[in-house]
Amino acid sequence: MTSRQRPLLRLRLRDGKYEEGEIPLHDLAEIAKQTQLVVRRLANALVARPGPGRPTSAIEQATELLLVGLTKGSTVLEIAGVEARAHSLELENMPPDIGERALELFVDGVAALGEEEPEMPLGFDDVARQYVDGWLRHIRKFERIGVSLRVGRYSKEREIDPRTARRRLKTVQVQPRVPFITATQQAVEGVLYALNIRTGTYAVEDDSGQKIRLTVPSDLRSEAATLATRRVRAIGNAEINERGRLQSFAVSSLGPVSTSEGLEQGRFFERHELSAPQVVSDDLDQWAIQGLSEEEADDFLTSLSE
Repeated sequence: MTSRQRPLLRLRLRDGKYEEGEIPLHDLAEIAKQTQLVVRRLANALVARPGPGRPTSAIEQATELLLVGLTKGSTVLEIAGVEARAHSLELENMPPDIGERALELFVDGVAALGEEEPEMPLGFDDVARQYVDGWLRHIRKFERIGVSLRVGRYSKEREIDPRTARRRLKTVQVQPRVPFITATQQAVEGVLYALNIRTGTYAVEDDSGQKIRLTVPSDLRSEAATLATRRVRAIGNAEINERGRLQSFAVSSLGPVSTSEGLEQGRFFERHELSAPQVVSDDLDQWAIQGLSEEEADDFLTSLSE
């Protein structure tokens, strides 16, 4: 996917209250800020666990956007990405075209929201939903937004109504997280719950409840079968259809997730059974909680036995 030319993103702002080719500096700055933010966060989610915190300097460099034109024909913002720096990104275990991938995910996701029943591309997870919603919120003063991207052989253009797109965004089915862990390999984590040793078709359910179909090579099937009902991490590559949706995940290695790595994501808020401390002497006063009324004490004891 790496291209020798810079990606070119065009945002066409239609039916605002300004003359063609004109936009208040405040609005220009806010749209530019939100566009940069959403592309950068999409890139971060493609290669790392989502969450707070600033993306790495490598991601920031790979996703830097530059305003290279402001033209008429409504008001058109021409925004260029940077050229892929393959060597430096491979050292960071990231695909060398991560900036292009993030731009494509952004445009594919926004374009899908122009459909009555949107089908979101792989990589469009809850992180993408959150940041694209923020972007749409800041451009809603324009009635129509044209979004186009040209990079290498990839070219897409679509016009959307920001308000309608936001409504659809709230109800779309997002895709599972399948981040890159090296420049060429991806990973999925979840509970292994379905197995067919003969065909090598297995499945995991991730923390968001998404079901991911695994295709496991014959030399790994018996060993993988011993991991049924356990949390596993599969490494390999996503297989997607022509619309960018995940079809299955081709596994090259698979193993259990060690509990020593910390509390599993998504299980933190599950209910855990509590038990009273074991009494090792006849002096029960040492276990007493002072200052409770009889009613509070009864409630506490009841909660321990539930």
